[in-house]
Amino acid sequence: MVSSKKHIQMKKLLFPFLAVFILTTACSKKVNRNIGTNNLEIHCLGKNSDGTLNIRSWGTARKLKDAIEEAKKNALREVIFTGVKNGSTSCGIVPLLLSVNAERNHESFFASFFSNSEVYNQFVTITQDNINNARKYTTTAHSAQGIVHSIDVSINKLGLKEYLKSKGIK
Repeated sequence: MVSSKKHIQMKKLLFPFLAVFILTTACSKKVNRNIGTNNLEIHCLGKNSDGTLNIRSWGTARKLKDAIEEAKKNALREVIFTGVKNGSTSCGIVPLLLSVNAERNHESFFASFFSNSEVYNQFVTITQDNINNARKYTTTAHSAQGIVHSIDVSINKLGLKEYLKSKGIK
């Protein structure tokens, strides 16, 4: 008798879990499988003669506009803190700031820097091709977090380096 009660209780618990699992997998939209996690890494596309870096970056947000801004910030973070390790080697794999905990050590500065688009947009711009024909040169897919969006940007690495130096960030 005891085992049959446990069996019934187990069925009562198992059924809702199975129902939720089936509904979420059956009702979910297919995501473009070409944007696997390896492809969402930031890539160097090349370096211009004036020292600006051409980078493909990704951002995720609920709104497309926010995903684009996040992609700009991600590209800047890569250049500042880790160096661009994927794609062309012309961008250089050495970050602007060599200290291991640079973002944490200057937390208030970088919080302010990345929250003010007027400041960080001085150093990152979307390339002209993406502005004129965004669908052709960008990739957008829906994910659980919202929109995953790629943009090609140009980063003024030398200007960014001078700016950080002028603010005492080394």
